[in-house]
Amino acid sequence: MSDPRQRFGEELWDANNFELAYNTIWQERMKELEQIPGYLESTTGNAPVPPLAAMYTAIMVAPARRLFSWAVPSTEAIHCIHEAAPGGVVEIGAGTGYWAHLLRLHGTAIAAYDIHPTDGSERNGHHAVEMGSDEFENAPPFTEVEQGVPEVAAEHPQSALLLCWPPREEPEVPSYVASMAARALQSYRGDTVLYIGEYLADRENGGMTAGPVFHDRLKKWGEMERSVELPQWPNARDSLMVWRRGMAHSALVGRNRVAELEVGQQRQLRYLQSLPHRGSGEAEKIRQSALASQRMAWENAATAQMLTRANNGGAKPRNGLERNLVEAVRARAPWWQRLLLRGL
Repeated sequence: MSDPRQRFGEELWDANNFELAYNTIWQERMKELEQIPGYLESTTGNAPVPPLAAMYTAIMVAPARRLFSWAVPSTEAIHCIHEAAPGGVVEIGAGTGYWAHLLRLHGTAIAAYDIHPTDGSERNGHHAVEMGSDEFENAPPFTEVEQGVPEVAAEHPQSALLLCWPPREEPEVPSYVASMAARALQSYRGDTVLYIGEYLADRENGGMTAGPVFHDRLKKWGEMERSVELPQWPNARDSLMVWRRGMAHSALVGRNRVAELEVGQQRQLRYLQSLPHRGSGEAEKIRQSALASQRMAWENAATAQMLTRANNGGAKPRNGLERNLVEAVRARAPWWQRLLLRGL
């Protein structure tokens, strides 16, 4: 079996930096968030979240997660999954395929499924983003994600089951969505579960991923072998958890391993070969346009809030971040809007 670095192209393979695209966005946005006056105090005590911080989370954090993934990967996490799944991975609820993309570039065989792949005609509610207008569209995929229901996990007993931020079990969520994680686990016939999310015991409110049905079933299913800390967005306590059932894991390194890996690499090679036809450059333009739109929306909304605050007798821009926001808006504003900003 050939080296994926040769088959996929050396420029696509960097064992130390392959997660940096999204990880860098996470670092930059967390740094900005921490510069908002009062935000750090709200994370360590009973102080309320500042309005600007809440606005930042809504405009700059949630849309970025929809564009990439709800969980931020790390080199350690990708290595951990690769080592824990010698027979490959089956991912249910793969979304944009961002984690699947990184795993495939790392040489991990993976079959990725979602009930609504983002390159399909149906809107994926977890990965719909505003594309410079009032209309929401699916974020462009990073790799091939096949359409499939959670029960398709039964077809991959040699693979580890990967669930990344499965939907919460809430009454307001459609039942076929809310039950995704529990149904996938119930159908799965293998011995390794890779759960990226918040385990029920970690939060009083049950966490932001899956719910008691899945967590109770997972606890009865097996035992947690390892946990890997992930970069976390505000209010998230997610990690990568490796769960095992019994001692049958050694059987995964059998005759099916080479075939499973070859199939997974063929999937990625087929996807990469089709990129010119899929418009890979166009997909990246869409992502960059969405990120730029998020930035502009944040600058406009924050400046408007600071202007209202100042007009009501409150503080003018208080630090470098707030002043930079005003200057960014002023630089592109027409003359009459610049007049309105004189008070700042």
